[in-house]
Amino acid sequence: MMGCKIAKKKKKRGSLATGAVKKPHCFCHGTVALREIRKYQKNINLCAIHAKRVTIMPKDINPVAYI
Repeated sequence: MMGCKIAKKKKKRGSLATGAVKKPHCFCHGTVALREIRKYQKNINLCAIHAKRVTIMPKDINPVAYI
């Protein structure tokens, strides 16, 4: 008899109630911003390396903004 109750409880936990809408996933504060910074930083470094420079300059940042 105990096995039946446990199985029913597990089934209820996994399923949504009728008519319920699942909330969209939300990232922690700043996570998406840090991801974008890493992406742009990589592109800016590639621009500087392509120009055979080590130092990042504003002229490297401008083309990346359009990508």
